[in-house]
Amino acid sequence: MSASLILSQTILPLPNDIPSSSVKHIRVKETPFIIYPSGDGLVVLDSAMELVSTLSFSMGFHGVGKGAREGSIGGLAVDEEKGLIIASLDSHIVIFTPILSTFPDPASIRSSSSRLRPSWKIHSTMTTPREGPITSLDYHQGKILVASRGSLALWSSDMDDGMGLWSRVWEDSLDTRLPLVDWSTFDPSGGFATILSRNEKTLRIIKIDKSGELEDRSAGQTVKFARPIKGVWWRSSTKDPTPLLYTLTGASTIHIHSPVLDDPNHFQLWSTVSPPLSSSPCSTLFPLNASELRRGIETALANETGDDLGRRKMLEEIGGEGATLGDLFVGVERDGGGVKIWSVVNMERRPPTLLKVLKLLHHHSPFLRSTTGPQISPLASYTLVALPRPSPPRPSSTPSTSSISSLPAPSLLLISHTPARPIIPLHLTPSTLFDPSSTASSRSSFTPLPDLKDPILGLNQPVREFFRTPNGRGLISLGEDGECVAWGLEAYRSKKGKGRDGLWRARGRWKAEEGVALMALFARGRSIATYHPSTSSITICYLRPSLHSSLLHLSPATSPLPGLSPSHRLTTLVALSDIDDGVSTATKLPTTSYLIASTPTAFVYIWRLDAGDPARRGEKEGEPTATLVSSYLLPYRSEPASGDVGEDGEGDEPAFVMSVDPMGWHESVIDWKERVPLQDMLVVVTKDGELSYWTPRLGYVEGEKGEGKEPWVRTGVVKTGKKGVVMARCSSRKKTAMVVSTPEGNEVSIWDSKSSEFDSGLEFVKTYDTSSPVNDLDWTTTADLQSVLAVGFKTNVVLLAEQRMSYVEEDGSYWDTVLKIEIESLTPHPISDSIWLANGSLAVAAGNQVFIHSRFLSRSKEMSSNAPQDVFELVALGNGPLVDYHPQLLLQCMLWNKIELVKSIVTRLHLAIEAALNQGKDEMDWPRMDVSEFFGSGPARKRDLPKVNGGAHSRYNSLFDDDPTPDEDDGNGFTRSLVSNLIDHLESSFPLPLSSHEREHLLTLVQTLLEIDEQSRALDVSGLRYLISLRFYVIWKKRLPPSGSLTPASEGTEAPHSHHQKERLSFRNVVWAFHSQSQDILLTAATAASGGKMMLRNAKALGVFLWLRSPEVLRAQVEIVARNQYMQGDDRDPASCSLLYFALGKVKLVHGLWKQAAWHPEQKVMLKFLSNDFDLPRWRTAALKNAFALLSKQRHEYAAAFFLLGGSVKDAVNVCLRQLNDWQLAVAIARVVEGDDGPVLRGILQNTLVPLAFSGGHRWLGTWAFWMLRRRDLAVRILITPLKDLQPSVDFPVPVVGESNDDDPSLALLFSQLRSLTLQTAKGTSEIPEKTEFNFVLHNARVFGRMGCHVLALDLVRSWTFLKPEVIPDEEPLPSQAVSDSSEGEENLDERDPIAPLRSTTDRQLEPPKVLRRPSFLLGGTRRSSIIIDMDLPSSLPPSRAASPAEKPPAVAPVGGDAPSDVVDLAAIARRKGLGSLMKSAKEDAKQGAADFDMSAFGF
Repeated sequence: MSASLILSQTILPLPNDIPSSSVKHIRVKETPFIIYPSGDGLVVLDSAMELVSTLSFSMGFHGVGKGAREGSIGGLAVDEEKGLIIASLDSHIVIFTPILSTFPDPASIRSSSSRLRPSWKIHSTMTTPREGPITSLDYHQGKILVASRGSLALWSSDMDDGMGLWSRVWEDSLDTRLPLVDWSTFDPSGGFATILSRNEKTLRIIKIDKSGELEDRSAGQTVKFARPIKGVWWRSSTKDPTPLLYTLTGASTIHIHSPVLDDPNHFQLWSTVSPPLSSSPCSTLFPLNASELRRGIETALANETGDDLGRRKMLEEIGGEGATLGDLFVGVERDGGGVKIWSVVNMERRPPTLLKVLKLLHHHSPFLRSTTGPQISPLASYTLVALPRPSPPRPSSTPSTSSISSLPAPSLLLISHTPARPIIPLHLTPSTLFDPSSTASSRSSFTPLPDLKDPILGLNQPVREFFRTPNGRGLISLGEDGECVAWGLEAYRSKKGKGRDGLWRARGRWKAEEGVALMALFARGRSIATYHPSTSSITICYLRPSLHSSLLHLSPATSPLPGLSPSHRLTTLVALSDIDDGVSTATKLPTTSYLIASTPTAFVYIWRLDAGDPARRGEKEGEPTATLVSSYLLPYRSEPASGDVGEDGEGDEPAFVMSVDPMGWHESVIDWKERVPLQDMLVVVTKDGELSYWTPRLGYVEGEKGEGKEPWVRTGVVKTGKKGVVMARCSSRKKTAMVVSTPEGNEVSIWDSKSSEFDSGLEFVKTYDTSSPVNDLDWTTTADLQSVLAVGFKTNVVLLAEQRMSYVEEDGSYWDTVLKIEIESLTPHPISDSIWLANGSLAVAAGNQVFIHSRFLSRSKEMSSNAPQDVFELVALGNGPLVDYHPQLLLQCMLWNKIELVKSIVTRLHLAIEAALNQGKDEMDWPRMDVSEFFGSGPARKRDLPKVNGGAHSRYNSLFDDDPTPDEDDGNGFTRSLVSNLIDHLESSFPLPLSSHEREHLLTLVQTLLEIDEQSRALDVSGLRYLISLRFYVIWKKRLPPSGSLTPASEGTEAPHSHHQKERLSFRNVVWAFHSQSQDILLTAATAASGGKMMLRNAKALGVFLWLRSPEVLRAQVEIVARNQYMQGDDRDPASCSLLYFALGKVKLVHGLWKQAAWHPEQKVMLKFLSNDFDLPRWRTAALKNAFALLSKQRHEYAAAFFLLGGSVKDAVNVCLRQLNDWQLAVAIARVVEGDDGPVLRGILQNTLVPLAFSGGHRWLGTWAFWMLRRRDLAVRILITPLKDLQPSVDFPVPVVGESNDDDPSLALLFSQLRSLTLQTAKGTSEIPEKTEFNFVLHNARVFGRMGCHVLALDLVRSWTFLKPEVIPDEEPLPSQAVSDSSEGEENLDERDPIAPLRSTTDRQLEPPKVLRRPSFLLGGTRRSSIIIDMDLPSSLPPSRAASPAEKPPAVAPVGGDAPSDVVDLAAIARRKGLGSLMKSAKEDAKQGAADFDMSAFGF
């Protein structure tokens, strides 16, 4: 998760109303930052007005200022050069200091190479002893001037000692003439301070000495004015230390005061700056900060190319070293259409009579005259900030011809603010602003920020909840105290490129009624439905254009919607309109809208709103008319409630009644022409965790009766079993997320509505600890119908997306975290809500700030060009159909016997890469293969193969033959040289849309395909599947780093189906080898895979002792393993092989081995003990005593060996099961000692393995165990039957039944192979309901889809045959069927068509039926198969029979339908006549010699 979503827009909060100035600026490492207070936090912006951080006042005083109701910051001061920030709230003060290590150097900022995020920490805190809040404060070099009601005090501290201790220097009680101080400011030298109250006409100036003491304890100097004072500034100049004071009175007069020469502590009026009476009046007048202006002009001079000498000279006169134009003052005309600039020269000369006021220029700005765009505010709160120098332009071979590029870059930022207006940032360009001769329009002088087209019109209150339109293009934020702001999405393209699909602008603002918690936004965000709990009514308001504001105003509410019961309390409100649905833009006004509301008891209302007369909008006749469509109590209970249910829904309430999230790009929610919903609208969650999905009948007519005539229709039910659900949310794709509170934390689970007996619907479950409780959930849907869930926590939002299942890597969830959005570095406020919006944007609310992230991902230089561009591409890469050459798809094709198709794909991949390399391309062209090429298992069609220009003709090399032979494929065949070249390409850096793991898997699979290509001709398909997995396992180990080398197999009861573990083959492959007729080849391959010497750990890792069927081969292999165990290493320890040799009964051999172990300390004892005759009871008892002694010494394996020596196989097996936790070793010992029919092996199977299979849901282990128990009917049934349904059929105790692992398509493969193999499997198949098999096939198709193998899912459902044993009616006497015989009850495991028809007989002789069906999905073989007799059948029929007539095809039952009338189900025959008659007939056929031809019958 290295990538992250781009923060495309931040809706900043509104500033607090601080009279002195709400906006300050500082510099840290030459980088400017803008600071303003909002609520209980300080917002820090960079020079581009983008959020850097939010400093919470509670960082200094925990618990102070949390929330809008707890108070707001009332005082703000800064140290511009050191970056200190001082804020006050109530009587508390917090001083923040920058963490310099988090601030990048200016060079790295200009080069955009720094990823540091500036941050601040607490330097110190203090609390004033006076009662009442602090009204104003200012800071200067370790001194803080604090003003509160009736008091003025100075505090000081040594800022470098690190202790953060503040001491009060003095405190002065103010008289009643200045009851409340709003301004208290130091002059630049710190020797004077001004004190001013709001709307007062008197200004107080006090003198402070260097120690901080007041020089005069009197009231100081008092300056009186004729008009109220609107603003006070000290002149900032480094040349002259004489303080100069600017005072704004009225709206357009600035008074300039300074001490006189004979009295340096007394201020006198020097001059005034005011526009002439004859000119247009100014709405405001303010001075430009001299130091910032100088910085900005220096930047402008650095940006000048030198071609215009006049412009450069002008800039030097204004702000250069030899500046002569003096101090500058800016006035904005009242009509907003012009800017006037005055200069006061000779400020630093004496006497004051030499001051002159000069008018420099007058600009007319169309931008400032705009009624909708940003305007300079008419009050005196301004901040001028010099912008940092831009990064040098990158060299370009082609000169730019754009006229915009020739304009000078802005170097100043002017920020204005008033309580009635938002913060307005404007760029100033000195080159054009101060050039009176320039013909350029002043619109290039005062310009908005390039990526900030809207003023900062933010929020006052913390956001409590979001409401959006169905398509996510409209949004309402509801504040904690009822502040409502409507937002709309406007098309806008950022100059920064990708990252923004539009700009969210405020459309309207109003105060909601107290207690309002439900709102619905529709009709493109212009209509708002509000539920009023106080009156239990729903009203609708409309946003109308305003003549006096750019914001829309809220129209008066309509009459309440009809039919709503006053006793009902609503918890759900949904609104949909025809112009909101999907992306429809056919009309500008809605014609039809629907409102859906629900009570906590699931009593649901539906209203239809029909549009009024558009020509009479604003009048009563022009408003929409509301009609109650239906009011209905949803029957969500499993059983209908007894008696009548009143309007209030008597009985237990459900846990939740929630709307289905309509967000997504997939389809419309409603077919508006037919007025039919296209998706569910409501989901009911009961207290016991049952989910029911509901869709309305929008065309419902009151009074309709009959089935399917109800106002609401239930479309699905999922029983989750989750209790205590505290939060839930459902997506438009019917994915439901639920949150359950547990002692460990919040458990988040995701459920699919498509549940069955093979799938509970649970797709994801994870418990988040109590430190991060889940705050909210929200869904969206991608363009390719994939769901993405946003899980909101306190400081971050986690995006969960569907993940593709893996057949190779570790087992994982269907869902995973794909992205994590962190906002802790931006704001300390906790996240209150997060919501998906249009275009895949995500809005996150924290406090009174809203962060809007686009769907695009941030990119780094290290990312590949093929990396996903946005979150939807990222989700699609993790899920969805795989590319044709993906290793997972190829592996599945190989397992399903599509070897030729895989060879064709590998060949095409090689040729495509060769063609790309020959053409000098970085990417290859890969056209998607036709779906039909994946159907069937025959050779793939060789068409459209890319040709390689200039390449030599390929020659076919056999797998083990070095002599090349002519290749019939004319250079496009699957050969060793082709595979070798392809491996070289895959190991190179040639780009492929595969991860590193997938690339390694593809390499491994290509090598595996080459190695099994020739051997596949000598193997049956079961053996081929085992060999594929074996070679993949071996090659993968070789490609792993040394840390991933082979380790001993995990012992004991680890999940046998955990097929992705690299330490051992999965139990699935053990079953394939067990059912193979080519076990000699498999044993040779397993030995080779073990390095030529199979050790015990290798045998267990490959399952050899489990799948070998021949007792003689098994004993021989155990002896080989025992010998290898002894021969390993240089010690030759006889103890390492004693267990296996004792199981073989070779005590004398072990005795001989001990004779050679002279180094062993136990040699003498063992030689003496093993020289005894263990056929005698005495020595057997001695061996058992020694075994118990060894158990007490924790020598478990040796103890098991002595138990065998004492003749107690059962005790030896128990040691393996309990102490060694190794059931594979126990099974091997039991099979070697007693054979497959011994009581000990039966006990292991019945008491350990079958219960383990049921408790862990290990179907592969279960089918093998039942086959070993001679219960082959259960071996087939356990493959697809729910374990709880199968449990009663087991004739021994199975105490625990757990959740089964059904997400394995190979289960269908094995079931189709075994279901008609023997009479027992046929019996088991007949006991499986057809619906179960049908759901089983659909579930496996869905599993293929989750794996990305959609083509195989399609092939499965199109080619699967639902077989029914067919019997001819009694009135048609026919000869009996030929059935193969099997001596001693052994199964005939000769490979056969796994979907071969089941041939059954009754007590009459029947013609062997033959099913007509489509080619098999699994195998292309056409061998004739037969049922093997593995049941005892009584014989009472004649010893001969008539010749069998020719076979004729019977009728085939349609898939999912009923069988023809002349076809009788085997289960029905068994119930009617008993299974005995069926078995009797089959036994008769066998005795008459009609068995299949079998070479083994000749004893070769």
